[in-house]
Amino acid sequence: MTRRTARVLVVDDELPLASLLREFLRGSGHTPELASTGAAALELVSASAPDVVLLDLSLPDTSGEVVLAQLREIQPAVPVIVMTGYDAERAERLLAEGAFATLTKPFNLQHLTSVLDAALASRR
Repeated sequence: MTRRTARVLVVDDELPLASLLREFLRGSGHTPELASTGAAALELVSASAPDVVLLDLSLPDTSGEVVLAQLREIQPAVPVIVMTGYDAERAERLLAEGAFATLTKPFNLQHLTSVLDAALASRR
Protein backbone atom coordinates (compact mmCIF):
# COMPACT_ATOMS: atom_id res chain seq x y z
CA MET A 1 0.00 0.00 0.00
CA THR A 2 1.31 3.43 -0.91
CA ARG A 3 1.19 5.84 1.98
CA ARG A 4 -0.06 9.33 1.16
CA THR A 5 2.21 12.15 2.25
CA ALA A 6 0.63 15.16 3.86
CA ARG A 7 1.05 18.58 5.37
CA VAL A 8 0.50 18.00 9.08
CA LEU A 9 0.01 20.85 11.55
CA VAL A 10 1.14 19.92 15.06
CA VAL A 11 -0.39 22.23 17.69
CA ASP A 12 1.32 21.64 21.03
CA ASP A 13 3.19 23.91 23.44
CA GLU A 14 5.35 21.04 24.79
CA LEU A 15 8.46 21.63 22.68
CA PRO A 16 10.04 18.19 23.27
CA LEU A 17 6.90 16.39 22.06
CA ALA A 18 6.32 18.81 19.18
CA SER A 19 9.93 18.34 18.04
CA LEU A 20 9.65 14.55 18.32
CA LEU A 21 6.46 14.59 16.26
CA ARG A 22 8.05 16.89 13.66
CA GLU A 23 11.01 14.55 13.21
CA PHE A 24 8.79 11.45 13.15
CA LEU A 25 6.48 12.99 10.56
CA ARG A 26 9.43 14.10 8.41
CA GLY A 27 10.86 10.60 8.62
CA SER A 28 7.49 9.27 7.46
CA GLY A 29 7.59 11.51 4.39
CA HIS A 30 5.15 14.15 5.64
CA THR A 31 5.64 17.91 5.80
CA PRO A 32 5.08 19.00 9.40
CA GLU A 33 4.40 22.51 10.63
CA LEU A 34 4.43 23.48 14.31
CA ALA A 35 2.30 25.91 16.28
CA SER A 36 2.62 26.35 20.04
CA THR A 37 -0.56 28.39 20.54
CA GLY A 38 -4.14 28.26 19.34
CA ALA A 39 -3.78 31.69 17.73
CA ALA A 40 -0.73 30.58 15.72
CA ALA A 41 -2.52 27.41 14.62
CA LEU A 42 -5.58 29.32 13.42
CA GLU A 43 -3.38 31.79 11.54
CA LEU A 44 -1.57 28.94 9.75
CA VAL A 45 -4.82 27.14 8.90
CA SER A 46 -6.37 30.35 7.59
CA ALA A 47 -3.37 31.03 5.36
CA SER A 48 -3.15 27.52 3.92
CA ALA A 49 -5.13 24.49 5.05
CA PRO A 50 -3.05 21.52 6.16
CA ASP A 51 -4.14 17.99 5.28
CA VAL A 52 -4.55 17.08 8.95
CA VAL A 53 -4.14 18.75 12.36
CA LEU A 54 -2.75 17.18 15.55
CA LEU A 55 -4.24 19.36 18.31
CA ASP A 56 -3.32 19.33 21.98
CA LEU A 57 -6.20 20.20 24.31
CA SER A 58 -4.02 22.18 26.71
CA LEU A 59 -2.62 25.33 25.10
CA PRO A 60 -1.21 28.44 26.77
CA ASP A 61 -3.58 30.94 25.15
CA THR A 62 -6.86 29.04 24.80
CA SER A 63 -8.40 25.61 25.11
CA GLY A 64 -8.27 22.93 22.47
CA GLU A 65 -12.06 22.93 22.38
CA VAL A 66 -12.11 26.57 21.27
CA VAL A 67 -9.45 25.91 18.62
CA LEU A 68 -11.34 22.84 17.37
CA ALA A 69 -14.57 24.84 17.01
CA GLN A 70 -12.76 27.60 15.09
CA LEU A 71 -10.93 25.08 12.90
CA ARG A 72 -14.29 23.48 12.03
CA GLU A 73 -15.55 26.92 10.91
CA ILE A 74 -12.43 27.87 8.92
CA GLN A 75 -11.64 24.48 7.31
CA PRO A 76 -14.45 21.98 7.99
CA ALA A 77 -12.91 19.28 5.77
CA VAL A 78 -9.56 19.14 7.60
CA PRO A 79 -9.43 16.15 9.98
CA VAL A 80 -8.40 17.10 13.52
CA ILE A 81 -6.78 14.50 15.78
CA VAL A 82 -7.04 15.62 19.40
CA MET A 83 -4.16 14.83 21.79
CA THR A 84 -4.44 14.98 25.56
CA GLY A 85 -2.27 13.90 28.42
CA TYR A 86 -4.79 14.05 31.18
CA ASP A 87 -8.42 14.03 30.16
CA ALA A 88 -9.39 11.22 27.83
CA GLU A 89 -13.09 11.67 28.70
CA ARG A 90 -12.96 15.31 27.59
CA ALA A 91 -11.20 14.27 24.38
CA GLU A 92 -13.88 11.67 23.67
CA ARG A 93 -16.60 14.35 23.94
CA LEU A 94 -14.79 16.26 21.21
CA LEU A 95 -15.49 13.45 18.75
CA ALA A 96 -19.12 14.60 18.81
CA GLU A 97 -17.91 18.15 18.16
CA GLY A 98 -16.00 17.32 15.01
CA ALA A 99 -12.68 15.77 16.03
CA PHE A 100 -11.65 12.90 13.76
CA ALA A 101 -9.97 10.89 16.54
CA THR A 102 -8.35 11.22 19.95
CA LEU A 103 -4.94 10.15 21.22
CA THR A 104 -4.06 9.93 24.91
CA LYS A 105 -0.48 10.93 25.73
CA PRO A 106 1.86 9.19 25.83
CA PHE A 107 0.85 7.43 22.63
CA ASN A 108 2.60 4.88 20.48
CA LEU A 109 3.97 6.33 17.23
CA GLN A 110 2.74 3.26 15.35
CA HIS A 111 -0.78 4.03 16.58
CA LEU A 112 -0.34 7.65 15.49
CA THR A 113 0.61 6.41 12.02
CA SER A 114 -2.57 4.30 11.81
CA VAL A 115 -4.79 7.19 12.93
CA LEU A 116 -3.02 9.62 10.59
CA ASP A 117 -3.43 7.21 7.65
CA ALA A 118 -7.15 6.86 8.45
CA ALA A 119 -7.55 10.65 8.65
CA LEU A 120 -5.86 11.10 5.28
CA ALA A 121 -7.96 8.34 3.72
CA SER A 122 -11.11 10.08 4.96
CA ARG A 123 -10.22 13.11 2.81
CA ARG A 124 -10.34 11.22 -0.48
